[in-house]
Amino acid sequence: MESATLSPEFIELVNSALTEVTVKDVGPITADRPLRDLGLDSMALAELILLVEERLNVSLDRSHMQGIQTFGDLEALLARLRESGA
Repeated sequence: MESATLSPEFIELVNSALTEVTVKDVGPITADRPLRDLGLDSMALAELILLVEERLNVSLDRSHMQGIQTFGDLEALLARLRESGA
């Protein structure tokens, strides 16, 4: 999803969740930005994912997260899950 852009709603959701997870400025959220590039430890990253799940009323398991590298990947996965009612 390298050339795609993220929806404003998704960016707002991620930024809102990030304010609950960390106080540091993590920079812009873009479709091609790796999740690991946030500089968060594994617990903070897990908390971020949990907050996104709760706010979108979806459930991600490990199999869903395999291959998810970027915010674009995450947004696409969440959209598929929401469409399928997962």
